[in-house]
Amino acid sequence: SIGLNSELLMEELALVDDPEALSGARDLLHDIIKEVERLREITEEYLRFARLPRPERVPVDLNHAAAELLEFVRGEMERAGARTRLDADPAARPALVDPNQLRSALLNLLRNAREAIEGRGGHIVLRVRTLGDCATIAVVDDGPGVAADVQERLFEPFYSTKPQGTGLGLAMVRKIIEAQDGAVRFESAPGKGTTVRLELPLAPMDAEARAEGV
Repeated sequence: SIGLNSELLMEELALVDDPEALSGARDLLHDIIKEVERLREITEEYLRFARLPRPERVPVDLNHAAAELLEFVRGEMERAGARTRLDADPAARPALVDPNQLRSALLNLLRNAREAIEGRGGHIVLRVRTLGDCATIAVVDDGPGVAADVQERLFEPFYSTKPQGTGLGLAMVRKIIEAQDGAVRFESAPGKGTTVRLELPLAPMDAEARAEGV
């Protein structure tokens, strides 16, 4: 592969005596290896989108799942200057959802929110509620918001506002949630932040005692 050959060439460069030529060649090879890694990640994301497995739905305690997830991302959020908070609902009922796929969707949304406020500081809230016949979990940020014309396309596969984006992140979120009989609601306005709410089926009452976290 290109990546393997680049690494082998890097090892051979260790034998070169010309410091200037060596430095230039190493810089070029580092760029090649970095680009190969980026292409590998893009390919894997395409495959995940195309081959989303059938969800294995179980009762999930969204308060517990949200708390675990915020702890998992705490380091990267702090490095980005983002302050996170859980807005839990003690009375919230469990959702009937695939916990691993829900985790993937929420991670995507949390990282989008982090990118929206990175470098400017801000807050990200994970909000859990039961609304009617839906269990909901929302990612709320106080970033710059999204213009209406962009909102119309955000969930289209391959559409991205990021130079290095694949345009599959939000499309994957929608695909995951809709495969579990749920829905994704997006609310945003320039200067007013963004809220992405996942609406999920409630677990049957007789299954709620078995609810687990993500």
